[in-house]
Amino acid sequence: MKPWAALTVLFLSPSQIAAQDYRASVYGYFTVGACQHSYTVIGGGGGAEGFLWKGLTLGAEGGFLQFVNGTGYGEAYVPVGYHFGKRQLSAKWDPFVSIAPLGLYGANGIGPAFHAGGGVTYWFRPKLGIRTEFRVHALGLVETTGQGRIGITFR
Repeated sequence: MKPWAALTVLFLSPSQIAAQDYRASVYGYFTVGACQHSYTVIGGGGGAEGFLWKGLTLGAEGGFLQFVNGTGYGEAYVPVGYHFGKRQLSAKWDPFVSIAPLGLYGANGIGPAFHAGGGVTYWFRPKLGIRTEFRVHALGLVETTGQGRIGITFR
């Protein structure tokens, strides 16, 4: 076997691939929650996040939610997060927190939005996981919702 071929096999072996750090992830989610008036809200969306330094992340996400009375709204955020788990592809559990001081929501106009929350991703395959999360969203001075989320994520 030629030396370059042996090195290629060594560097592409499963143990070497599993030990690599990942730099970003994308996700889609389904959410259910309630506002401060006890109206149910359901929706979905997606986003992406990239690591800036150690566990610190910066991302972008958007979604659409609808109250049971039929009123719907879109939302978009620029979240900052921190992941407490290891960034290795072999890691199974990845707990995190997220806050978005920059956000917008819109129903009949556009207003400021904010969210804070946390959750955990369970990676059942090296690049495929289930993301669960709880968040509190403040939509301007008008509405506050608490939402549980579940989704799928790729790295």
